[in-house]
Amino acid sequence: MYSNYRKDELYYPFHSFKKSNLKKSTMKQMLKDVEKYDLASCDFENYVNVASSMILKHYNHKNISVLHTNINYDDVFKQHHNYMDYHDQKNIGLNTKKVKKERLQKMFDTVECAWYDKNQRFKQDTLFNKINKDMLQGKLIYIYLDLENYTIEKENEQDDGVIDSHSSSLILYPSKKHTGNNMIKTYSVYHFNPHGTDTVYDHEYEMYISRKRSKFIDLEVGVDRYVINKMVDAYNHYTEVYEEKFVSLYYDITKRHNYTSANLQISDEHGVCYIYPFLVFNEIATKYNESYEFHHFRRKFSRNIPSYKTLIQKEDINTLIFVVLSKYFASIKFKYLEFIEQTDYSLIKIPSTHVTEKEDNFDIEIEGLINENKEHYRYIHYMYMNYLLQPLFKKKALSLIDYDEQV
Repeated sequence: MYSNYRKDELYYPFHSFKKSNLKKSTMKQMLKDVEKYDLASCDFENYVNVASSMILKHYNHKNISVLHTNINYDDVFKQHHNYMDYHDQKNIGLNTKKVKKERLQKMFDTVECAWYDKNQRFKQDTLFNKINKDMLQGKLIYIYLDLENYTIEKENEQDDGVIDSHSSSLILYPSKKHTGNNMIKTYSVYHFNPHGTDTVYDHEYEMYISRKRSKFIDLEVGVDRYVINKMVDAYNHYTEVYEEKFVSLYYDITKRHNYTSANLQISDEHGVCYIYPFLVFNEIATKYNESYEFHHFRRKFSRNIPSYKTLIQKEDINTLIFVVLSKYFASIKFKYLEFIEQTDYSLIKIPSTHVTEKEDNFDIEIEGLINENKEHYRYIHYMYMNYLLQPLFKKKALSLIDYDEQV
């Protein structure tokens, strides 16, 4: 399977494992390896973070930064005006709304992130400080964003439930938009949650109280979009107050800044959300300047596809996501080509995200394709595992994980 690649390379490309022997790998065994090598970890010093830094170094991408951070949803929603704890009840006479806003700002101000520097030393800083520095240098920033206390999973109504975290990512890139002062440089924020439509319109957050109790907080916007919007507001406030030089962030709740398309985990019984943020990062890092020609062999037409660099410059991250998926799933590629060949004259179906009827129908069709393909998750997971754990790559990555910069 490696015949087309030089043997002195540090590793073989992700797509070189597409035609590997899938039959020998079961999801059960692969999930054991995920746990063994910490490939789905929320810890900052983990295998995937090391691997991502190695990939950037290998492709000499000095203008791309990859970070890892997390947001605790419980901490965010405890500052929502519909949530009242014992402390709030004691101070009900005070300006609770103002106090909660200040607490939320402080929480975001202190969120930490981690990365590996150009010498592959492990580093940490506050998220706001780090991204501001990188944006001042004009870097494209890819952030692995873990959403902690994301949801309560229950098998049935009698089940106590398990609190789950979830993997997503943020892409921060130079924008033509402006926030406030037009002289201030601005970056756009795009949130990629592989659950797509399944969560983007979920306007209710369930907070764990005890084994038998939970509290629901109703929102006017989807849970993820509410949180990212609060984070961006907090960043812009922080930099205006504390930074002499800074870059502003722009974000809104539409499809331009959120993955609002098909639920990529619609039939995922194993919780492999961690694959998709890495898949998107790896494609950007390894194929950044490459353009493509997609062929529809059934209907006999082709379409030229811009490079990831061009799509980011056009601020069209939704297209970027489907270009990535189309490379690994022929059925998605054919459906996507059919979709972009049709002029969209349909009306806006969902005002908050600006999703059209045509786009909504496309999402339903993609989810249908994923549901029909019983090997979908095993196939993508197999490539993920074999790519990250190929011998030379694994040897170097494991040697860096416990790196102590004081040594």
